[in-house]
Amino acid sequence: MKIAIVEDEIITAIFIKETILDLDYEVVGIFNSYETMSIFLQTNKIDLILMDIKINGEKDGIESACTLQKEYPSLQTIFITSFTDSQTIQKAKKASPIGYITKPINEAAIEAVLMVADNIINKKASECLNDVQISPYNYDLKRQELYHDDKLIKLTENETSCLELLIYNRNNFVNQEIIIEKIWGSESNRMSSLRELIHRLRKKIPHTDIQNISKKGYMLSISIPNN
Repeated sequence: MKIAIVEDEIITAIFIKETILDLDYEVVGIFNSYETMSIFLQTNKIDLILMDIKINGEKDGIESACTLQKEYPSLQTIFITSFTDSQTIQKAKKASPIGYITKPINEAAIEAVLMVADNIINKKASECLNDVQISPYNYDLKRQELYHDDKLIKLTENETSCLELLIYNRNNFVNQEIIIEKIWGSESNRMSSLRELIHRLRKKIPHTDIQNISKKGYMLSISIPNN
């Protein structure tokens, strides 16, 4: 489980980080605002954010969590707060957190909330293990096969690798160099090969929205239904 900490009190942040590491979880970084966290997420995938409700920047922790949830639906949030009044809790519910840690923080509270988070994240991962819906297509992650109306769409090994990378990072741009590294390894001068590969994918699955921005990369855009 990859965990980020968004906390502008550095002593508190370091204590949380050391406790998490002692529990054998991975801490990807400490951030003090939504802006710095958002930049990191553009090129990195994490499972869980421990988010202080009161942080630096234009957005507070609750607003930040709500925004990130829309951009990264699988990302889970645990709030850190010294505010336990009902008004704050009701506001925080909008972000659908999976737990709270109240200040002053101790090791037992962190361990307990991470046990719950681990179970929730692992359950969601197992539920999504096999199938990904890319309307009107269905991708079987276990078999590495793509279907349309139960009919198999034949993809080459490189097309499959590229599609999977875009699926895992859906609704986020993947840098061109990252795609090239995954498919062709250390080989250089593969930019034209990548463009041709994307062209073939678009032709085979025309109803998908594979976007690209020069010098930024490619993105598989998937609409998220409103509940």
